[in-house]
Amino acid sequence: MASINATTSSGIIATSDNTGTLQLQSAGTTIANVTSTGLAVTGAISATGNITTPNRPAFIAFLTADVTPAAGAFVVWNATQLNTGSNFSTSTGKFTAPVSGLYWFNLILSSGSSQTISMYFYLDVNGSRTRDFIEGVTMSTNTEIHSSTIWYLNAGDVVGVVSGFGSWAVQGGNANFHSEFQGYLIG
Repeated sequence: MASINATTSSGIIATSDNTGTLQLQSAGTTIANVTSTGLAVTGAISATGNITTPNRPAFIAFLTADVTPAAGAFVVWNATQLNTGSNFSTSTGKFTAPVSGLYWFNLILSSGSSQTISMYFYLDVNGSRTRDFIEGVTMSTNTEIHSSTIWYLNAGDVVGVVSGFGSWAVQGGNANFHSEFQGYLIG
């Protein structure tokens, strides 16, 4: 069996060795493997070279009502707008990484009505405080704040948002998705 090592004009790299598997790559990412038993596609490429990965783990979780988490407690995001791969649990408010890789997380918090509060939240991975999301921020009525981070996770790592302080309401609501916890696998 002959070996193949070729690059198309659009940058797709095709390689093969004596095992009989043809591998297609774009931008260093394997997008398909062709064997004698069939084709295994791991992504899609448009005519202009854009790569899509529709099964990439991702979630957008929100609160259906205001919650007042106790200091040191996880915020239990009890609903999802998106949960690709079903890796986010609305009963615990936590995400479990299905694969090792670099992940992006975003926290959006809205203060509940008629309160001025000082917020402190952090990202918890496997029971350890790993990154402060929002710290020492004072918010007035119906104010919104966003905070993002990138974190490497191993498969099986569990991630959630913990309240550093208690005694105030994080604004929720079905219609407006005031406060959210979001994340997805970068790669």
